[in-house]
Amino acid sequence: MNQCPLHSFWEHIVDKKSNSEQLFTNELEGLEPGSVNRPKISGPVPDKTVVPRTFDLAVAVRMNRAERLNSLLDFNQMKDPVVTGVLSEGRVNAEGKGFPYWLRDIKTATGAKLNIPLNELCPPPAIPFRECPLNAKIGERIQLQVDVVDNQHPEILYKGNPFALVESGPLEVLMPLASLDDSKVLIRKSIWESESKKLIGPLQVEFNKFKEKMDSDLQLMLDKNNAVEHETELKRIALTELTAKVTDSENRFQAIDADVTIGRDQIAQINKQMGEAMAAYQEMCDFARDRAGVLQALDLISDEQLAQLTATSVESKPEGDHLSWKSDLDQDYGKVVSSIHSFLLEEENMNRPGF
Repeated sequence: MNQCPLHSFWEHIVDKKSNSEQLFTNELEGLEPGSVNRPKISGPVPDKTVVPRTFDLAVAVRMNRAERLNSLLDFNQMKDPVVTGVLSEGRVNAEGKGFPYWLRDIKTATGAKLNIPLNELCPPPAIPFRECPLNAKIGERIQLQVDVVDNQHPEILYKGNPFALVESGPLEVLMPLASLDDSKVLIRKSIWESESKKLIGPLQVEFNKFKEKMDSDLQLMLDKNNAVEHETELKRIALTELTAKVTDSENRFQAIDADVTIGRDQIAQINKQMGEAMAAYQEMCDFARDRAGVLQALDLISDEQLAQLTATSVESKPEGDHLSWKSDLDQDYGKVVSSIHSFLLEEENMNRPGF
């Protein structure tokens, strides 16, 4: 059998590891063998032990839709027309021609690259989309059921591409479940989300309990912190007031100390004045003692008055005929001097001869 040039070309440029890449098993994907009915071709059932044949382009174009689909499945040893591909961006021109999304890197359900049963070189298979399937993201792998285009499709009429693929069944977004020996094990996103909910449910309950406890502990810590901050604020206020009182007391102490200093200076000044007054008083006393005798001899003062002037005590004696310092002289030294002068003149006249 002649090898398809397209098959040889793509086998050369694709990583050799792709043939060993197992995408998923029937159990992981939830696929039931035989769930998709293959179109039947009238005639004998082909022997599966025989290597599937390839076709010339002219022959393939004349085949009907069912024949072309069965030839594609037989050539890739597929039971059902279920493939996977990677979503990629397309391009739409100004006239609105083209497709915004394409599914490329098409592979079979077993993970083998999907090959075209043609003898001629042809582009790798790809599936166009007008809208983003399942709101999938660019780069995600999608599983779907496919069919070949009908005989009146532009891919056949104008491009000569009898094995062009179109979507014909439900789509599923696949997710990588594990990576083993550089091969990826994929699982449908819906199964993943369902199993995730089963696993995440109990974890979410425990997480909610843990979060509630953490929130409670955090609130308790916040309450304690607020109480400590309140107490700290009260102590700060008390300390501020105490500091103000201490400052006020220091100011008062300084004022009292200044008053004490002034008082000491005033006491020293008073003591000085008292000393001077005592000296003057002593001098006056000495003068009074000197004059007291004269006053007593003139009978101007009594013995008691003499004792007061000389600061001595005397026995009380009846007062004689003399002038009173208080009542007669009004405690006036000028009257005393006049009285003494009159007394001396009278004594002098009495003692004159012929008086």
